[in-house]
Amino acid sequence: MDKCQKDIASVEFVNIKDLPDCEKIIDDIWTQSKQGWIWNTVQMFEFRKSCLPKGKETKDLSFVIYKEGKPIGFFFLLAFKSQTYFEATFSAAPLYWPCFIDRYADDLKINKETFAYIDMLCMDNNIGSLKVMLSDGESKSKIYHSILQEHNYIDESYDSHIVKPKEFSIRDVRPKNRQMIRKYADKFVVKILLESDITEDTIHQYNKLHVLDSGGNFRDLNTYYKQFELFQKGGFVVCAFAKENNNISVGMLHVLVSKNEAYETSVAVNPEYHKFYVSHILKFHAIQYMQSEQVEVYELGQSFYCSTLSHIPSKKNYGINYFKDGWSGGKTRRVHNAIKFYQAEALNDFCILKARELENTCYFSNN
Repeated sequence: MDKCQKDIASVEFVNIKDLPDCEKIIDDIWTQSKQGWIWNTVQMFEFRKSCLPKGKETKDLSFVIYKEGKPIGFFFLLAFKSQTYFEATFSAAPLYWPCFIDRYADDLKINKETFAYIDMLCMDNNIGSLKVMLSDGESKSKIYHSILQEHNYIDESYDSHIVKPKEFSIRDVRPKNRQMIRKYADKFVVKILLESDITEDTIHQYNKLHVLDSGGNFRDLNTYYKQFELFQKGGFVVCAFAKENNNISVGMLHVLVSKNEAYETSVAVNPEYHKFYVSHILKFHAIQYMQSEQVEVYELGQSFYCSTLSHIPSKKNYGINYFKDGWSGGKTRRVHNAIKFYQAEALNDFCILKARELENTCYFSNN
């Protein structure tokens, strides 16, 4: 086993390219980690890689962390060329906090050593900025804040809508939504698909739905195959079929489930059926299924109640937030998110981008 450039104390960092069985090693660590959630799987990493901007130079600097010869953690570090430097993100999404087996997850010293190594890799590889997310915000706050203070990260944390399926009742849903679900539910046949139920036809139907719903074909077909591989680690797809043609899906909702918690990763509905509140019907059936599976928490995604310099919502974001709030009833949990700049040019580009976002939301015309 070749060591990757540098050892710090008793911790060794080894590039995954130097580990022929790296997928098994990472999967074993993930299995032994309560911290390891849907974001830290090999399947998610491969999906995120497939969605990176085409034609951009990329660097995969991911590594496994060893202590006393045994693997105890890993970090997926991917960067793509932007301007004259690289950005360490999954394009629109941040990288995910290093994943450790339970014994070392709360070890502040090892976390700090790991982030010191990340700093070294970034500075040695022309990386201008890095974004990282820690989804288990409440229980890891001490480690998160210690890392930010010592390594000069800037906090961009946010709240994410949640539903607790075990406590959920249809009465918790916003009254109008509840009314529309009851009004249109009989128009559709709804099926729950597990990983073993997914076929090539399922993937192609979702591809067509996604293109219709998003208004264009912005991803190649391979990314959809990678997206459905995420269900190898747990989860399900809720499919709605119009009763007049139950061979063609008019809406699909993707929910990943890991370690008794769920996250809604994607939804697409044929625009011709939006008026029938298909997305509401899909979500209602998803929660019912989660109740039967004893899922503790269902995370719906980021909340947007107002603008911050970190998160500047568009009208579309506010509309999505209103929809999610109709299910969560304002219940949220903290998702830690942070950014670090290694180069002044990257910081300057970031500030220009934020200014454009404000302009695009007509900020000055609203004054």
